[in-house]
Amino acid sequence: MSKISTWSTTADDNNSAVPDGWAESMLPSGVNNTAREGMAQSRVVWNDKEWFEVGDGDGATVVTRTSNTTVTIPTNVTATHHVGRRVKIVAANTGTIYSHISISSYSAPNTTLTFASGTISSSDSTISLYLGSPYVNPAIPVVDEDAMGSDSAILPPSQQSVKAFVESGTSILTNKRLNSPKINEDVVMSSTSTELNIMDGVTSTTAEINILDGVTSTTAELNILDGVTSTTAELNILDGVTSTAAELNILDGVTSTTAELNILDGVTSTTAELNYTDGVTSAIQTQLDAKVVKASNLSDLASASTSRTNLGLGTMAVQNSGTVSISGGSITGMGTPSGNSDVSNKSYVDQAVAGLRNRIVAECASTANVNLSNALEAGDTIDGITLVENDRVLIKDNTDATENGLYLAVGSGAGAASRDPEHDSIPELSGGMIVVNQGSANDNKIFLCTTNSDGSIGSTNIVYTVITPSNSGTITSIATGAGIDGGTITSTGTISIDSTVATLIGTQTLTNKTLTSPKVGTSILDTNGNELALLTATGSAINESCYIGYWWRYKYWY
Repeated sequence: MSKISTWSTTADDNNSAVPDGWAESMLPSGVNNTAREGMAQSRVVWNDKEWFEVGDGDGATVVTRTSNTTVTIPTNVTATHHVGRRVKIVAANTGTIYSHISISSYSAPNTTLTFASGTISSSDSTISLYLGSPYVNPAIPVVDEDAMGSDSAILPPSQQSVKAFVESGTSILTNKRLNSPKINEDVVMSSTSTELNIMDGVTSTTAEINILDGVTSTTAELNILDGVTSTTAELNILDGVTSTAAELNILDGVTSTTAELNILDGVTSTTAELNYTDGVTSAIQTQLDAKVVKASNLSDLASASTSRTNLGLGTMAVQNSGTVSISGGSITGMGTPSGNSDVSNKSYVDQAVAGLRNRIVAECASTANVNLSNALEAGDTIDGITLVENDRVLIKDNTDATENGLYLAVGSGAGAASRDPEHDSIPELSGGMIVVNQGSANDNKIFLCTTNSDGSIGSTNIVYTVITPSNSGTITSIATGAGIDGGTITSTGTISIDSTVATLIGTQTLTNKTLTSPKVGTSILDTNGNELALLTATGSAINESCYIGYWWRYKYWY
């Protein structure tokens, strides 16, 4: 059902459907229901008559939380929601808070209200705001304004604040006793010694009190003098002294005379510095002169080795040859070696090692310009090879040649790739041979970095050249020559060599061989080396030899 706070002050506007309004041409049953609704709302208000949900005065409004202590209302309600007005704040998570309005301001289209206390939960975007009745449990709170100086028109003072204000004025007190009085201003006294004795326990004369004329010490400071028997003249010695009680205690027990103390006049030494002389029984210079002056290398000490150990030098201070052992630490400041026995520094060694790195394996190599910011991620393709994170890739074809070099592939979506940390300087890249492991165009190819080693990354062009071994390739043909039939070599081809090309060199044994048109230019010898015949280049010589053989057989055999 509706609330009274939603009803309009304009009668014709209260025409909502039954029972929330009094619609036109309402049926008799609707009249009954609407009248009963009005009675119910009247009773609701009566049950909690201290609080009213005023809204904008002509219907409900939305109260929106803006902070822990502030709300806004989308209309000007500063006349009813004024400073000092008691409020009840109700919300689901906040619960119920009782407070009053400390600030009420309107800036079109909203009125902003600030509450003096309580916390509105951030979980409650809207709240119900009730104003307190001025007739029940006063809607305007009583505030203790001790000074009553604000001239507030809506904050009446309490009895306590009125009493405090009256007592703060100027009054003449006659025969009044002041308990624990506090005097914050100068007091001009013209009292006699007898009148002064009215002060509890004070027996001082006017002359004695005059001694304190101009003294600004506090009670605590005056208590420091408790029990002091010094005269005014003696106290004047301290005139201008700024020492603290702790500093003065340093002099406790000092029996020096004024003349002795004057010796220190102008001395600016601190207590710590003066303590340095504690125990000195003679002139300090005399004591220093008596000390033995030792050689700069400590060689004149009783135990030079012990001294070197104490200085952390070990045996290096006297090492002429042999081995020096160092446990932990490091030797720094060494220059570039120039002799065979010189110690090498790290920079020299790194450059030497870089020169030995002449064979490096890369998983694949570029064939065109590669975007280093996003094209070397896992899953990207270089020369037909799909990259895996940490694959080493040779970049050799970038438009900006300073970008060339060896890179490590990054994870998918990781962005820009970084140079291989083992090859991220010109000296490490220069002269290096890169063997490409796989790829459509660069499979098993070797690339040489021809860039000089004196350049720097980012400013020096990095250039790679493919290496073609001199003994590589395929024999495709044989040239035609004397006794050789040349031609194209195929998988089924042959090389024909003329028989005239074959020549026997040295002594050869021919068994069951047929010699076609042999030519013999020397004597024929038997197995013992005896000459059987001397042959000439004529055919008659051979016939003659055959005739002699036949004649010999005939004569001696037959």
